[in-house]
Amino acid sequence: MFARSRIIAAALYWIFVVFVSVSLAYADPGWAEGGIPLLVVTLPWSIPIQAIGFSISFVPGMDKLLISEGSNFLMSVVICGGLNAALILGPSRVVRLLRNSSGARLIILSSVVILVRAAQAIMPSVEKDALERSRPHNVPKDAVHVGPAVGWWQYCVYDRAQDVDKCHIWNRGGLVLEEGEFVPYDDGVAATSGELRIGDINSGPDRVELQNGRILIPKAREADMKRFLDSLTGNATR
Repeated sequence: MFARSRIIAAALYWIFVVFVSVSLAYADPGWAEGGIPLLVVTLPWSIPIQAIGFSISFVPGMDKLLISEGSNFLMSVVICGGLNAALILGPSRVVRLLRNSSGARLIILSSVVILVRAAQAIMPSVEKDALERSRPHNVPKDAVHVGPAVGWWQYCVYDRAQDVDKCHIWNRGGLVLEEGEFVPYDDGVAATSGELRIGDINSGPDRVELQNGRILIPKAREADMKRFLDSLTGNATR
């Protein structure tokens, strides 16, 4: 039904899409930010699919589902890449095959489920490996990367003798942005070692957010940072 050359071309194209999807984790984050290369190689379908996904993300509970590795793989590689592969094979022939063969439909559906589950299981390890390979030599192993792909490395320790928190913040390339004593934004006591688990919701290049919701700010710029965070959070009680 399908010419061998079309099958080979469609297969090579789809393999290339998978390659781009995986290699983004190892690419320069400035170039790969937002998955733009993957959006380009899956045009034109990537535009409406991403628009639909963006709209659905406003539905309560759907935002976390749509940012999972499996859903990203499903939308970009399976749907967008699959549609372009179908165009290479010939739309009418693909439609005819799916309409006339229940076996083909079953194979395709089973393959989609297996591929999405594989991506959900494998991609977190791939991204972790890629992040570790990009860790600058001056950033300790215990430092946590927060923010988007072009984010920041953060590291904090509790100095028991002085009862203070000391933190470092580097940019993605290892340049020191902040270092020294950090104090709690809430004016409370210093965070102890057990509390110093860095979060990634309200992180930034000038502050450290902990998983318990507390925020640490540089003591050297305490007043300025408090005014900034007050305006950011709408806290007008100071």
